[in-house]
This record gives sequence, structure tokens and C-alpha cells, in this order.
Amino acid sequence: MSSFKVRYVLAVACMLAALSLWCASAVAAQPKTVSCEITSKRPARTFFPGEPIQLTVRLDGPRDVAVFTITDYRGRKRAGGYLRAGRGHPALLKINRKFLTGIYFLRLAFRSGLMVTDAFCVLPRPDENVGDRRLFGVHWRPRNDAQWQALAQMGARHLRAEVTWPDTELAPGEYDFSTADMYAEGARKVGLQLTVLSGHTPRFYSMRPLDGEGRVATAWHTWPPADTIEWSRFTEALASRLLHQTVSSPLPDLRPKGSQRPLVLAWEVWSEADQNFYYGTWERYLDMLRIAYCTVKRHAPRTPVIYGSCGHWTEAVLTVQAGCADYFDLMAYHPNGPDPDWALENWLVNMPQVMLARGRPRESAYTETHFIPDNPDLEASFQLRLYATLKAWRQRFYIRTGCVGALIGQPNVDEHAFLWEREEQLIPRPGYVGFAVTRWLLEDAHYVGPLDLAEGARLELFLKHGRPLVVAWGDPTTAGVRVPMRLLEGAQLINAMGEVREIERASYQVPAGPEAVALWGVDYDYVRLAARLAMERVLTTELGFYSDHNSSYVDPLEQDAARWVSPSFPAQVRHAVRTACRESRHNPTGGPAAFRTAERVVGAGMVGVVHTCQSEGDFDRGARNTIWRLGQYVEDLGMIADGLAERWPGIRRVSEQEMNTVRCRANNLRRHIREENSQAECAYAERLIDRALEQLAWAEESSGLRRGAWQAAKLHLEAAEAVAEVEPPLMRRVFVASNFPTGQQLTKATLLQPDPSHHLGSRVYNFLDRPVSGTLKLQVPDTWAGAGPTVAFSVPAHGVTEPLQMPFSIPEQPRPWVTKTAWRPWNDGRLLVHLPQPIEPNADLWVSGETSVGPDLPDMRYRVCVGAYALQSQPVQIAVR
Repeated sequence: MSSFKVRYVLAVACMLAALSLWCASAVAAQPKTVSCEITSKRPARTFFPGEPIQLTVRLDGPRDVAVFTITDYRGRKRAGGYLRAGRGHPALLKINRKFLTGIYFLRLAFRSGLMVTDAFCVLPRPDENVGDRRLFGVHWRPRNDAQWQALAQMGARHLRAEVTWPDTELAPGEYDFSTADMYAEGARKVGLQLTVLSGHTPRFYSMRPLDGEGRVATAWHTWPPADTIEWSRFTEALASRLLHQTVSSPLPDLRPKGSQRPLVLAWEVWSEADQNFYYGTWERYLDMLRIAYCTVKRHAPRTPVIYGSCGHWTEAVLTVQAGCADYFDLMAYHPNGPDPDWALENWLVNMPQVMLARGRPRESAYTETHFIPDNPDLEASFQLRLYATLKAWRQRFYIRTGCVGALIGQPNVDEHAFLWEREEQLIPRPGYVGFAVTRWLLEDAHYVGPLDLAEGARLELFLKHGRPLVVAWGDPTTAGVRVPMRLLEGAQLINAMGEVREIERASYQVPAGPEAVALWGVDYDYVRLAARLAMERVLTTELGFYSDHNSSYVDPLEQDAARWVSPSFPAQVRHAVRTACRESRHNPTGGPAAFRTAERVVGAGMVGVVHTCQSEGDFDRGARNTIWRLGQYVEDLGMIADGLAERWPGIRRVSEQEMNTVRCRANNLRRHIREENSQAECAYAERLIDRALEQLAWAEESSGLRRGAWQAAKLHLEAAEAVAEVEPPLMRRVFVASNFPTGQQLTKATLLQPDPSHHLGSRVYNFLDRPVSGTLKLQVPDTWAGAGPTVAFSVPAHGVTEPLQMPFSIPEQPRPWVTKTAWRPWNDGRLLVHLPQPIEPNADLWVSGETSVGPDLPDMRYRVCVGAYALQSQPVQIAVR
């Protein structure tokens, strides 16, 4: 190589080296983003009372010094000092003082200019004050162990778990239980129960509606299955996997009191099937509901099944008319908004009335709710107000949803979230603490009644650990209202963040504004006042609460009780309750027994209703509804008795033998009913048995302290024994589910064209332990050709038949066809069809069955649309209707 080339190469190399050095120095001169991570032993920086506050700070930049400041929810400084951190090494921030329940905000100001803000919280222990777990549910899909533990730490008791059919059956007959197992494993780790939500249809089983447009055309998971057998197999597989599992908390600092519980708390069949999440016929949903109900009950008889509605009256009417009102235990509803009183009143005077109209009252399950305040700053206080309202309205099943507003959300976006998630770290929010404090205050509290002490002020009275507790709030117009109340020694004012203030005087003026507060330790005279007000509310209203909307199906309870028990019965109840109030004042230790005496008076009225039915020879809806409402008041009085009895835990606990006697009596009664009726059931009597077992479980969890709940169980059983003598039996575990292979699937409807070659395919499902045989009969409208066909069936124990074909015809003549309007439960309900003039555009087909060994099968009604789909057929003569 020539010397020139050598010099040239060296010069270029030097230039490149200089350029590299310059680039490196330029990059080094750029400011580096420094991150700071703050962690603790538990997710969401959670501590329990009495524990030292220790946070780990990791700063990935150079070593630096920070001034830290800790403030509380009100902005008051609680601690401060200095911290050295850097180079990614953990630095321990230890606060040498105890922090009470609440949320605390941490601010780190480094000398370099870096500012870091975060939060930690001190929560009541979730194993304290354990009570009825059904109200404190959440709806979320936890993505990691930290989220599972964070939900359990705040005291959530159950989680709504969506285990859909498409996510489970990935190919025909091939099940993947990874979603179900994820929920089960996560729940077992932290001691949560599950409310299982199953539904939706895999694509390979779905029937697309012929008129499907927009979302209806693309959302195949909302279409109905072509047959019911695949749904039956899926439900059986999922139930077999989940319903035999139990749960307890293996985490030492999250261990709730009590023994193991079933993993599954409740089973919901579809979500909002009467809304836009299901586009099949309502009869197909009812087929799926009945299959799910019987499958769940076979594996876990005491697991309630939830009717997956959105509160639509129309579908509820169809459910009753189809004969399927006895195939669910709870009715789902999904309310939201800032006013739970308004939402509950509007719900309870609407769709539940359909069940009252047939004498089949049901309780509600709020399985997807988003009650939130108008002002996010009141989120914690709103929790206390909400759950006090739910207890005052006798609601027993509530789930805070995460699908409308995130339960775990993003900072500065999800303002109502309980937790914020930032870089996979959970940050507590005031609502997180408010939920935990509310659970601690109210989960084991016994509701007594309202107090009417000041205009515009809302006061609900509870008994907690034997001491009266008032929850008070109002609205912005009552912000200055203060209600004077007499106090017991050692009274405490507790706000929604769990801050406790000792009241050392004999009276206190309770604020009743937008922020709810609890005053624990008011005078016992308020218990007597609240009990009397609650009694009048029960007796003088139709449904146990004051409303401007009248029910057309029941009268005020005192009127119905006078009709069905005796004219003097309301006076007897008033006398018994007032006597109990006086006794509890003059002889406090006799107060619990006095309220149990009143409880027995009301319970005797339940049996008295049945005696009236026996004399009149009819167990009608008025009698059923009256028994149900009296039963609710029996439980209310038992709750007051148990709340008072907590002052003296040693007073006459219920023995194990007494509880076993009631349990055996319940099981024997259920067995007797079925044996006497060839495995048919008295559905109303069995519902009373279920209520008895619920009350018995409540007594057992208290180690026998709740004698009022135990007595309520006995009274429900006495009523069930009497009802079983007058109620017609129902062959509930054997039924027919039908398909229309010759029909067309429309949105929310089946369309049958006039044609002589139709047939119905009916399967008989048998959930009994013995085979059943008999005949099926199809009843068609009189204007159709011929009588309804019959077909014989034989179905093994726990089996199902192949589709049994029953032919029928719809006349094609006379012509020309005319246009008529059919009805379906969709949008405005109108569907234009072409058909012969004498044929109606809607028809009811009834499938009935006789058995060789017992009562007939329950009739099942299928409502269909009749005619040619107008948009697919040629114009024809128009008839005016």
C-alpha cells in the first residue's frame, strides 16, 4: 500500500474515532430518566392496625437525599424526615410511629429535583367482624396474585367470575378449563368465593338470526345454540369441576373466621339475557336456565341459581307464562348511579312485581352494579351510605362491578377506582379504604330500623357487638344539619376512612351531610324507637319500604295479614313488638327473649295463613306473598334479638344438638315431600326450607350465639310443613326442551312459515335418580291442521332423550296471503310477515307430558311468529289490522 493511501486510511480512522467520541459524549450529556419504585410487604402498600409502616424505596439514579412528608386524607401532616436512596439499592423508609386506619399520601422531594408521590393505607383486618358475606362482592378479572390479594385485603368476600362457554369449549367436545381453574386457584389462595357467570355460545353451535344486522350479525357469542344438548354437557362439565371445591384462606394475615366454605357462592345463567347480550328466543334461554338450575342443584343443592336478567318486565312475564318461574332462586339486576334509594325503589316496584303477581316472590342479586357518588371525593363515604342503604332495604346480594367503571384503573383516568395501577404497582385510593372500613363496620352488624329525628337527615340504626350504632348522612342541602343524640359511655364517632374519635360526654350532635359517619354507642332507647318505626314500615307498606308507587299485586301487610291470618293479627304483632321494646328497657337481659317472643308471634301468622288456605281449599298468590313477607319480618325480629344478645355472649347459646335437630328436620321434610309425591317437589315449601337452612347457617357461624336466627329457621320449617299439605307438587327435575328444525331463527324470535311439513324436536331431560317414561303431547292452535301429535318417551336416570319428532302443519291456504304484524320482544316488537288471512301472526305451542309413575311434567310454552319473512317475500295483498 502506498504511503498516501496509508495516510488517507489513518486520517479517516481518526475522524471516525473522533466522531464516535463526540456522539458518545453527546449521548452521555442527555438527561437520564430516573425512576423511583416504592413497594411494601403487601400489595397496594397495605398495612393492618398496629403494624410498623415500612416501605422499600429503589432509586435507579445516583445516590440522592430526599425530604419525605406523609399527610392524611384531610391533608394534615403526620410524619416527615430524610431518606437516602440510589443506585438501585433498596432503602428502607421506616416510620417510627403508629398509624390508624386510613389512607396516607407520601411525597419524596429529592435534592436533584425529582418529585415522587405515592400512597399507602392502613385497613381493618379482613378477618375481623366477619358476618354475612353476600353483600361484599366484586366483579373483576384479577391479572396477577397481587390483584387477588389486594381484593381480599380490603375484605371482599366473593368475586363474580365470567367462565363463558366459548372460552371453555374451544372445539366441539373439547373443553379447556384454564379460565375456570384460574379463578378457582386464585380464589383459593386468598379465601374468596366465586359467583360463577356462565353463558354465551361458541361459534360452531350458534344460530345467526336471519335478520341480524350490525352487532347482531357479528356478535356470534350472543346467538342462541341450535340445540340444548351441548349446553347441557358444558354445564355439567363446568359444574363437576367447580361445585365440589371448597375454599378457606391459607394466608396467615388474611384468614377469616369459620370453617371451609363452598368455592361457588352462586351460579348466574347468562348476563343480561333480556338485553343485548342474547339474541335468541326467550324460550331457548328458559330451556338453558332449567338445565343449568337442575345441574347445579344436583351437585350443590344449596347453591342459589341467579336468573341472568337486566330487569325487563316483558321477559319476566314470558318466564312466568312459560311455566319456568320455579327454576331460579334470585333475580339479577344491574343498577347504577348516585342514588341507591331511587334505584332500589324503581327496581322493586317493577320487575319483581311479575313474580308477586304469581305468588312467587324472589329476592334480588345485584350482580353488576356501579353505584357511585356525583363527587369522586366522596367515594369512601359513599360506601358507608350504600351498604347501610342495602341493609335497610333488606337486600342480601351485592357485587361492585369493574366493567362499567374500573375497580382497578389508571391514575387520573378512573376516578372512582378502588385501586390505581402504575407500572404494575397498585396504589390505594380512598374508595379502597372506604370499602374495607364499611365492611368492618356493617358486615356483622344487625339492622334494627330507621330513626326519624331531623328533617332531611337519614339515620339507620344497627346493633354491633351489642351496642347501638347509627349511620347518618344527608345531601348537600342538609350539610349544616346536626342531630342531637344521647350516648352511652365510651361512644365513638367513626368516619368512612376509619378515623375514630372518642366522645366523652353524654350527648353529641351527629352531622347529617354528604359525608356519612357512624356513631357507635348511642343510647339503647334508640333501639326501641327504631324497632317500632321498622314495625310500622313493615305493617303499613306493601313491600316493607315507603314508596310513591303502589303495587297492584299486594296490599299493605297489615291488610293482607288480617285477611289471611285473622283480623286481630296486626294488633297482636304490634302488641308483641311494643312489649319487647318495654321489656328490653326495664330488664335489658330479658330483651333478646322478648324479641324472640315477638318473632314467634309473627311466625305463628305464617302457619295461620296456611290454615286459612286449607279451609278455603286454595293456596293462591295472596297467601304465598303474605307468608313470604311475614317470613322476612321473622328474620328481622330474630336479628334484633341476636344483636341485643351480643351484650351477654354467655346467655343461652344454641347447642350443637339443637342445631342438628333443625338440620335433620329440614332434610327429612324435603325427603318426605319428594317421597310422598313420586320425586315431585313443592317448590314454595322447598324455598321456605332453603330460607330455614340459611338462617341455621347464620346461627352456626356464630357458634350458637344467634338464637334468633336459629328460631327463624324453626319457624320457616313449621310454615314449610304446613305449606307442603296444600301446595300442588311439581315434577321440577324432569322437563321438556324443544327445537324447531323447520323454523327460521330471527332476532329474539322463531319464525314458522305456513307449510304442511313442520316438526318439533323435543328432548326430555331427567335429573332424577330413577328412569322415567311416559308420553309427550304437542298442542297447536285450533286454526292449524289436525290435532296435536303425541309421542312416547323413556329416559334413564340422569339422562336425556334424543330429539322426539312431533309433526304439525300450518295451512298455506287461502291465497293470496296478507301482511300482518307479529310481535317479538325486540326493539319496538313489530315484525311484518305474510300469511293466510285466518292464521294469526303469533302462536303459542304447548308441550305437555304424562308420566307412568307420578305427576305430569310441567307444561312448557313456546311462542312463535308465523308467516313468511316480509323482507324476503314478494309483495302481497295488504290487510288492515
